[in-house]
Amino acid sequence: SLKKIAEDWKKHPNHEVGFIVGEDIIVFDADSPESIVALAELEARFGIKPMLVVKTAKGEHHYYRRAKGTFAKSDAHSTEEYPERIDVKTGRSMVLLPPSTGKIILQQDAANASELTEVDQAFIDAVYQHNGREAPRQLVPVSPMSVHSEPPSQVIAILKALLAHIDPDCGYSIWLKVLMAIFQETGGSEEGLRLAIEW
Repeated sequence: SLKKIAEDWKKHPNHEVGFIVGEDIIVFDADSPESIVALAELEARFGIKPMLVVKTAKGEHHYYRRAKGTFAKSDAHSTEEYPERIDVKTGRSMVLLPPSTGKIILQQDAANASELTEVDQAFIDAVYQHNGREAPRQLVPVSPMSVHSEPPSQVIAILKALLAHIDPDCGYSIWLKVLMAIFQETGGSEEGLRLAIEW
């Protein structure tokens, strides 16, 4: 209730205000003059404008709603190495809000989250492409029969033959890729798990 909130603020006036962004909201975080310009150019290209812009200590946060069915994931970059890149906050990411330290509302044309401008998958993909990243896509389990014409027993035999040429003490990076490939090619089956354990 508002009364409880007011009481809490009286007790802790220096606490910061934040929220977990969730799957319906996406925040584009420009931490340098170059990334602010890049974000503005992308917004102009797609004919959209944010209904909420927050000035941060380093740059700006532009708040949007994600269109239903879009996929995005949080992504961060080193501003020193890549000053033109734009950080992405969505899902489980937390964002600090005004009046938290260093946060000031620059523009607010929305009274609540449902009034934020909606972005589609094309805009989200364009931000990732600008950042030199692949467009984010949800991983969908694939059954071996949808990829191969061979029956599952032949897929296992082929994998077993290939694994004979890979040292299981190859190091974490290769080891992880091998296990991911086994999972993918066997559709996460028990046979695939047994093959991975044997290897």
